[in-house]
Amino acid sequence: MYYLIVRNLGAPRCIDRNETDIYEDGMSFECTPNLDCNAKGEFVKEVEITCTEYPEDTFVAMVFMD
Repeated sequence: MYYLIVRNLGAPRCIDRNETDIYEDGMSFECTPNLDCNAKGEFVKEVEITCTEYPEDTFVAMVFMD
């Protein structure tokens, strides 16, 4: 499983998960969810995403896998 993690005030929060690594720069996600994810898994990469709540800004998100 792959997990998309953003940092909010320094704390990691999982906003999406998927069976495959679908995460690429420029994708858009709702950034308010706090899903149960394995942020302690293996780091895969960083991607720049936009949050639907703030479409004019980009954010760095981390992809982890377990």
